[in-house]
Amino acid sequence: MKNSSQNKGAAVMIVVLFFVILSTTLLVGVSTPIVQQIENSTDFLASKKGYNVADIQAENALYRFNKGKNDAPADLSILGSEAIGILTDVNGEKQISVQGVLGEFQRFVTARFRQDTGVAFNYGLQVGTGGLQMSGSSYIVGNVYSNGDIIGNGGSGWYTTYVTGSAVAATISNPVAHVQNVGSVPPSDSFTFGLSNSNQDFAQSFVMSTTTPITEIELFLKKTGSPANATVKIVNNSGGVPGSTVLTSGTLSSGLVTTLYSQVPATMTTSVALVSGTTYWLVVDVASNNSSNYYTVGMNNNVFSGNTKMGRQGNSWANLATTTLDADFKILVGGDAGTITDMGVGTSGSGDAWANTVNNVTVTGALFCQSGTGNNKVCDTSKTDPAPVPLPITQGNIDEWKDEALAGGSTSTVSINGTDVITIGPKKINGDLTISASGKLYVTGTLHVTGDINVNGSGKIYVDSSMGADSVVIVTDGKIDLGGSGGVYGSGVAGSYVVMSTSSACPDAVGCGGTPAISVNGAAGSVILSAPNGTVSFTGSAGVKSVVAKKMIMTGTTYITYDTGLTGLDFTSGPSGAWAVSSWKEVLGL
Repeated sequence: MKNSSQNKGAAVMIVVLFFVILSTTLLVGVSTPIVQQIENSTDFLASKKGYNVADIQAENALYRFNKGKNDAPADLSILGSEAIGILTDVNGEKQISVQGVLGEFQRFVTARFRQDTGVAFNYGLQVGTGGLQMSGSSYIVGNVYSNGDIIGNGGSGWYTTYVTGSAVAATISNPVAHVQNVGSVPPSDSFTFGLSNSNQDFAQSFVMSTTTPITEIELFLKKTGSPANATVKIVNNSGGVPGSTVLTSGTLSSGLVTTLYSQVPATMTTSVALVSGTTYWLVVDVASNNSSNYYTVGMNNNVFSGNTKMGRQGNSWANLATTTLDADFKILVGGDAGTITDMGVGTSGSGDAWANTVNNVTVTGALFCQSGTGNNKVCDTSKTDPAPVPLPITQGNIDEWKDEALAGGSTSTVSINGTDVITIGPKKINGDLTISASGKLYVTGTLHVTGDINVNGSGKIYVDSSMGADSVVIVTDGKIDLGGSGGVYGSGVAGSYVVMSTSSACPDAVGCGGTPAISVNGAAGSVILSAPNGTVSFTGSAGVKSVVAKKMIMTGTTYITYDTGLTGLDFTSGPSGAWAVSSWKEVLGL
């Protein structure tokens, strides 16, 4: 009996053990995939969080660019995830490469941004070859970029004229056209490129007869859609087609090209002497082709003895359908060395002075120059001279604004006197626009004035409140005179401004009588002034937000206070200077 009981007990134990083993096996078999799935899901979520924070950082960069910030955003931390961004300039565009990290997981995002179609005001003052002249106690809150000299008021009180940011006076300004082929307006022929692989790039041959370095290229262009910036290259000749050796290059900014033909500049970044009598090629290199976003260059059948090609730089080239056509273009050489004299530059430890020659300047930041005397610092010669920068408004922009105004119809001379109040826009005004006494003008769209614009007494111009944060443009063929105690103002919403632009070349043009293109001697307000062909003169205690001019003269206590929001103005139609996405993608690594 005892043995029988022991056998039964052993059998039960074996059954129980077998059951435990079977249960454990089943449990492990079922739970392992579940645990693995949980781990996979956790890993996926961690990786996804890394991607999300990288994506957020790229969006943050775009936001900062449109708010006037040009540096990379600081490292970003969100719920344990970290994003580290690296900012670079690539073919005239800004590229942000971001590493998103959570624990051991990393994801990478690269985004590229371009200055979109239209106008962006990147400086408190940007002047062309006429330069800047300051006297009295005039000053500029912001940065100044000049393609000519920057001159303070001199004498014992030179320090009373100053720039709170950086001041740059470019070298090789005032270049001279050496090789050119200029045809009719509009051009008799044209060539469209940037649509496909076979015509992505365009090339024009030319021969130099001087060793003076090329400073700038001008092309007679228009665009369709919003093509990306292109690179204008000077390359060698290789068997009758463009070669692979890039001698110098510059950026063709899409924002300076409009839907109407205009001369568009591209400044060369390096000065290289070419061999006289040797054939070279001008290549417009488009980064990628797009059948909806492309360029058209004006062509003609004049006596210029060059050749033209289409294709892709670094690949094959082919003849155009009409081999006798040449592009409408200019190659400019040489120019003057830039100078900054007799003024203060910078504040609170920042703000650089940069020119070939700097004399009698007190600078709080760095002093970059090749020679200079009377400065508070010794020249840092490590930087080469700055190159000219194209003005942000071209004739093409002005012509587009005129078309927008005409789309709203036309009227005769507008004169607002006494307590009159008028709301208008878009509209073409055939004659003068005058606001005097206590008159008020509310603008609801682009205006084109064929005569002069005069604002005096207590007269005021406003962006209509219905426009919200939008800005408006008033463009004139004549002169602009802002005086009295009135002024020009936005809608009352942040970011709303009036851009007043003239195509006048006064005081140098015939019939100007020595009067500048724009005269400001009274209140101004939320206005941006533009005279790309002429002179802007400030007297008294006038002040504005930003100025673009061929030449600028400031006297008395006049001032410019730059608003960083001017890099991203919004208009009801037409131009906008905002940064836009050129490309945005996840990559395997940086």
